Amino acid sequence: MTSELNDDERTITITKETITDEEKLLISEKIEKKTIGEIKKEEEEKFINQNPSKQYTLSSFLIPPYIPEDSKYYSPDSNEECFTLRFDETNMNLACGYSSGRLGVFKLNNKNTNNKKNIIFTELSDFPITCLRWKPHNRTILLTVTADGFIYEIHSSSGKILQKLEEKNNPLMCVDYSIDGSLFATGGNDKVVKLYDDSTKTLISKLESKKSNMPEHSNRIFSVKFNPNNENMLISGGWDNTLLFYDIRAKEVQNFSYGAHICGDGMDIKDNYLLTVSWEKKDQIQLWDLRMMKYPYIFQVELPNENKNQINDISFLYSCKFNPKNSTFCISGSNKNLIRVYDYKNLTMKKILPVCNVDNMDFASYCCDYTSDGKMLSYGCADSMVRLVNIK
Repeated sequence: MTSELNDDERTITITKETITDEEKLLISEKIEKKTIGEIKKEEEEKFINQNPSKQYTLSSFLIPPYIPEDSKYYSPDSNEECFTLRFDETNMNLACGYSSGRLGVFKLNNKNTNNKKNIIFTELSDFPITCLRWKPHNRTILLTVTADGFIYEIHSSSGKILQKLEEKNNPLMCVDYSIDGSLFATGGNDKVVKLYDDSTKTLISKLESKKSNMPEHSNRIFSVKFNPNNENMLISGGWDNTLLFYDIRAKEVQNFSYGAHICGDGMDIKDNYLLTVSWEKKDQIQLWDLRMMKYPYIFQVELPNENKNQINDISFLYSCKFNPKNSTFCISGSNKNLIRVYDYKNLTMKKILPVCNVDNMDFASYCCDYTSDGKMLSYGCADSMVRLVNIK
C-alpha cells in the first residue's frame, strides 16, 4: 500500500473466515486481491439485487485514513477491522473503534465524508477498541474500552484523552452508560460487571451474586446494557450462555436466564423487549419479554437456500440493534458475512423473513447501529470500512 493510491484503488487481502479446525475442510479458503472500488461496486450491485425495494438504499462507504508505515500501529499483514460503532445524539457524527486501537469520528454533515477534514482519528491503544458509547445528553464525550483493560474518556471534537482508567489484568469487552450518564458499567475477562461513578471516575461496586440460587458468570462478559425503561436494571451476557439481571440499588444479581451465547455488542432493549444474538449454529436470535423474564420466541436466521447441513451457509452473529422509530431491528455476523433487517411484528416461531439483507459479503460484519430518527443504518466490517444505508 502506498499513500499515492486513492481510496478506491487501495488493495485489500480477502480471507474467507473459518469456524473451527474441524470445519475448515468444509469451507473453501478464498484469498484474492481486490481494490476498495471493486468491493464497493460488488456490494452496491449485491444490495440492489437482494433488495429490489427502494426503502433501503446503500448510500456511502466510510473509509479510515491510512496508517502510516512509520506508525507503531502499521502492519502490512493484517487488515484494520471495525469492531464497534455508534452514532451520536445529533446523528451528525459516527464514532468507530478499530482492531488497530485507533478511534475514528466521521462527520456526516458533509457530502465528502471521507475528506480528511471531516475525519478525526486518534491512535488510542496498542490493543483493539472493543466497545464505545457516547455520553447521554452530551455531543462531545465518548467512552471507550480496550482489550488491554483500559477505559478512555475522549473529547470527540479534538480526539484528546480526558481521562484514562485501568482495570489491571482484565481485558475489557464492553461498556454502557446509565440513562442519565451518571454511571457506567464495564465487563470483560474477569467475569465481573463493575459499576463506576462517571463524575468522579471511581469504582462504586462489583456487581456479583449474593444468593445461592443466583448464578455468576463463568466466562468472559461481552455485553452490558442498562435498561432505558428502568434506571435500576442492568443486564450482562457473554460466552457462558447466561444473562444476568442486576438491581444496581442492591448491587447484586436479581434474576437470570439461559440461552444467549453473546460474542459482541449483542444486546439491545426497546419497550418491554430485550433482543439478543448468539454466535451459534442455531437459534441465533432471541427476543425476550422483560415483564416475564422469559423469551417468548427463539428462532434461527432464515437461510435462503435452506441448506442447513452446509457450515458455510450458517450465520454466526455478533451484534444487534433496534430501530428506535419502528418495529424493525438489525443483526450482523460472520461466516455467511451478512447484515439483515427484520420486523419483529412479523415474527413466528423458528422463522422470520428479512425486510432488508446483504448476504455473502467478502468480510464479516461485527457491529451495527441506527440514527436516533431511524432514517439511517450503519454497519462496520472486517475490511475496516463502514457502510451507511438510507431508510425511507
